[in-house]
Amino acid sequence: MSRQSTRQDAARQGQVRPEAVDVGVREWLERLPKLAGTAAAAFDTKIDKPFLPGSAARKVHRQLRGLGSRLVVPAESFRVTGTPGPLVAGEEQRAQRWAETVAKAVSAVRHKV
Repeated sequence: MSRQSTRQDAARQGQVRPEAVDVGVREWLERLPKLAGTAAAAFDTKIDKPFLPGSAARKVHRQLRGLGSRLVVPAESFRVTGTPGPLVAGEEQRAQRWAETVAKAVSAVRHKV
């Protein structure tokens, strides 16, 4: 399935605004200038099914690195029960811990002398 048809599906289901169908995160990142040293982190959500391949977060992580970002933590995936969500039990707390790790990593780098 192409990126375009996936986004069109999401728009039909009311998960994204119809005007957002043409530009996803990958296309948005492709349009950015170099991010020389900008702190960044990537995450995604994945349907909670065994053996579901791929990670949008890892791909975004690579794109950010290619733009010159300083990735402060590894890419992370958070599991959802289905396309519209919600998060699987316990994932909200895991996401909160991950976000705290991101904030600490950014803060530590900023305060280095």
